[in-house]
Amino acid sequence: MPTGSSISLDTRILDLPNLGFRRLGPITARKLAAGIAGISSGKDVNNVTVDDLLHYLPMRYEDRSKLTRIRDLTDGTEAALELFVKLSGGRPIRSRRSFRTRLYLFKISATDRERSGKDVVIWTFLSGPHAPTIIENYTKKFLRGVRFIAFGKWVWDGPDQTYSLQLKKPDEIEVLPPLSEPGEVVNGSNDEGPDEASLAGIHVGRCVPV
Repeated sequence: MPTGSSISLDTRILDLPNLGFRRLGPITARKLAAGIAGISSGKDVNNVTVDDLLHYLPMRYEDRSKLTRIRDLTDGTEAALELFVKLSGGRPIRSRRSFRTRLYLFKISATDRERSGKDVVIWTFLSGPHAPTIIENYTKKFLRGVRFIAFGKWVWDGPDQTYSLQLKKPDEIEVLPPLSEPGEVVNGSNDEGPDEASLAGIHVGRCVPV
């Protein structure tokens, strides 16, 4: 809590930016208030409070703690995979919506620990003036051998003849610490079990609120 702030359960969401919260400006606060008001009876954007926020519950939870192997995927499967980067990069593509908008495609080719199937593809679209910088940062982040968890709906990609996952939210991919012998993992020759401490991961045991 920011030093010197005075917050109670009755504090309006719209008033939070004035209490010294970093990266919470009026626009974000209004979006948050509108979202909470939409599921709160008798509330509107102007009178949603901290108490309403604390009583907000997700519609459901996604269990991302059970890891799937590539060979067990089927078209439309929603699953979490522990993967290792084989290749990554981005490139500009044409935007169907506007010729003036520059659209970029970033893709990761990855395999699982056992190399149980053909390398899968994880991809996302990026646009806007900062897209080239984001692409550069992603390429540095997802170097060959980097270990990560990817979650979402895997679909069969006909042109690539493998399964692919389109990333739509940042928390659908989670970079993990490297194993003690990453070279062996990349080559698929490490038979040790997963590092359970590092798999504690995001949220609470990878039980993610939606």
